[in-house]
Amino acid sequence: MILERALAPSEAAMALAGNPVAAAWTVHGSLDVELLRAAVRELSRRTPVLAARVVEGPGGPVLRRDLADAPVGLDLAPVGWAPQDAASLRPGDQVLRVLLHREARDRHTLTLLAWHAVSDGACLMALHRRLWSICRELAEGAEARASAPAELPRPVEERLHERYGAADIAAYATQWSARLDARSAALVPRAARDGGPGPAHGAHRHRFALSAEQTRSLIQQARRSRATVNSLVCALAMTAVRGLLPPEDGPLRQSCLIPVDLRSRLCPPLPADEFAFAAATTSATALVGPGTPAGVLAGQISRQVRDSLGAGHAELEYLATARMLGRLASAALTVAVSNVTHHCTPPALPGGLTATRPFVLTIPPGPLPTLFVTRHREAVCLDLVQPRAWYTREQAGQLAGALRSAVATVTGPPDVEDLTHPGS
Repeated sequence: MILERALAPSEAAMALAGNPVAAAWTVHGSLDVELLRAAVRELSRRTPVLAARVVEGPGGPVLRRDLADAPVGLDLAPVGWAPQDAASLRPGDQVLRVLLHREARDRHTLTLLAWHAVSDGACLMALHRRLWSICRELAEGAEARASAPAELPRPVEERLHERYGAADIAAYATQWSARLDARSAALVPRAARDGGPGPAHGAHRHRFALSAEQTRSLIQQARRSRATVNSLVCALAMTAVRGLLPPEDGPLRQSCLIPVDLRSRLCPPLPADEFAFAAATTSATALVGPGTPAGVLAGQISRQVRDSLGAGHAELEYLATARMLGRLASAALTVAVSNVTHHCTPPALPGGLTATRPFVLTIPPGPLPTLFVTRHREAVCLDLVQPRAWYTREQAGQLAGALRSAVATVTGPPDVEDLTHPGS
């Protein structure tokens, strides 16, 4: 039996980009790899879409699941593998890959790697929790459950079309394109070739680990600025970029792209554990000078984001993805900040195991340094991802250093780990 549906335009645009989304937890303790392998197979059996494939159909890309195909399995990641180096997915690849990376005898990182066309960080973090719940069931000898109905989840786009028509989408895409034409100050991508991406794949990655006390300082500064923590992180990132641009240029227009989870904005809301691509974006702009306080910028960004969401811009940007995604490679956006902290509830693991260091990331489709914000208990982590096709190793290190200095003005110096693999 074969299940099949066409990809919605927004999904097809993401499939063309090809970059997967990755979500992971580091697991400490004596891990039963064969038990985990059985749990992955059982998860795949219960959730048919995970073993589906994105393939070319007569009218464009389709999501196809042949129920006779093998389920998703557990792959052991090779030595030196890193999620920011994952190759782009190709037509015919399964929707989900599950990779286990052994870092030490009692420490492993489990990464879920999926087509961004039909998934996002929110549903992958929920999938982690479901996988480990199954692992616990198997460890306790629970009886097998029935699999989910043999069907593929419908695209989020269908639900949004009930509220917005083609004219609304076209008008918004025109406005969005005009905003891109008003170029923002950004770092020059020195790894580019002839105006396009260079030959390197993967990304530079720096991780900023804040302590619980530093996280409290970040929250307190956001409150004093009447801003969200995410807006404050946007402001700090923009401040870091401004510090690398000529100071004599004075205040410069900068922009921040901000992913938005549409699940709670749908009616009825879409649960996080429903496997779907439900990530839209909004954006904010501000004039940033060499001495502009981050708190002032954060307040401006929060107000713009609040007004944008109230006007339904996130939903319209989602519907216009197919028109807009291709422009990101030529748009001079300054930074992007993706906050998934509210999806970072740790999975309930079998006895003797603990989970730490969650992360969610994907490689941006253009020259756009992107911060991914996660949380473990009371402490926040920031993963700075910069595509190698656009930025050199030296540039990546300079921005990481500038960001560390910017964050330090609010929290004190954070711990910074360079996770870039020099030989990649």
